[in-house]
Amino acid sequence: MPLVSIGIRSSDRDTLPRALASVVAQTHRPIEVVLVHAVPGHSVVPAELDDIPVRAIRTEAIRTRPEAAQCVLEHAQGEWIGFLDDDDELLPGHVEKLLGAAIAEGT
Repeated sequence: MPLVSIGIRSSDRDTLPRALASVVAQTHRPIEVVLVHAVPGHSVVPAELDDIPVRAIRTEAIRTRPEAAQCVLEHAQGEWIGFLDDDDELLPGHVEKLLGAAIAEGT
């Protein structure tokens, strides 16, 4: 199965743990998180959540959404990349369903 990278732009909101938990709850493996700190002084996030590596990209300046997306593209190691804000959540099975549909269509 291909590695899927989920890029998360985070402003260090209190909703970040729920966003990360929604990635951990995905049925697809392997999966990784590329967490872009969009604000200086972002709190520390574990380097791994269950079996999912978390690559934190720190910043000394505020990163806009486009800047954070570019950063994800530069650091993601997955064959497939998805994006999530720190105040959003993925439904269980989301990545598996999207990947399955894309592979079935030969994309």
